[in-house]
Amino acid sequence: MHADPHYQSGKARWATPTEPFLTVRTEHAGIALLDFRRRGITDFDAKAALAGMVAESATLARKTPDEQIEAAYDDWAIAELASDLGETATAQAFRARALSYRPMWLATFRDLGDDADIVKARGLYQGTLAQYRWAPVFDLPWLAQTLGPRFRPELDRFFADNLFNMTNQPDIHTPYLFAWAGDKAATERVVHRYITQSVPHRYVNSGVRPQPWVGHSFALSPQGFADGMDDDAGTMSAWYVWAMLGLYPITPGDPRYVVTTPMGRNIRINGTALADLPVRSMQQETGQ
Repeated sequence: MHADPHYQSGKARWATPTEPFLTVRTEHAGIALLDFRRRGITDFDAKAALAGMVAESATLARKTPDEQIEAAYDDWAIAELASDLGETATAQAFRARALSYRPMWLATFRDLGDDADIVKARGLYQGTLAQYRWAPVFDLPWLAQTLGPRFRPELDRFFADNLFNMTNQPDIHTPYLFAWAGDKAATERVVHRYITQSVPHRYVNSGVRPQPWVGHSFALSPQGFADGMDDDAGTMSAWYVWAMLGLYPITPGDPRYVVTTPMGRNIRINGTALADLPVRSMQQETGQ
């Protein structure tokens, strides 16, 4: 057993030439470590990792809406790992800290303003307020409860008005919110469209295009990605793979999947048929 090399070596926020694996930004490594441990990858010192995560929390940026949500996710991961390790006081303290983003979300995202579709509005690093609205994947029950009867129609409008960005990470989980909320068919329609059809892509990282780039998000061609796609260490490629599998890890750190219909035939993972894998489904465990 070893300590996570990121925390052990005093990691930088951005990847360095000596990273132990391909990465881009590193400040959210604790969420990945929680996810690893809960999926059975335990050959690291979880207590040492927790100490590193706690120390890092004090250094995280928390000024802009996206920074507050991302830092809250880190704090949620600390609370979850601390709870798993029996460190109750740490778990309670960081759970409260994680949920402290909620007043900001209510003031910023419950009712979107005129700047909702402006990339980098209010200091966002990338993406729009309309996209980051759905970002607290660690707090989805609260998000759905807060929007109440508005949750589904506003999620529908997000896609109908082409506010979804398939070329960057802030909102790539949003097609799976339909299935998370109980409508698997709606998720499958959206995912199938972006996998198989030519669609308008309105965004680049720096802003909204004057005219959308129209084409396939993913293609077996020299230009395999939509124009402007930000693959970031294989993130968008992984989205494509999950879509083909009919699984989606909507909340990294929670070892369950949103389950949809696979888009490939005879899928096998490490020699095991997909249908025979012991997948923990959110729908099964929530009765959806």
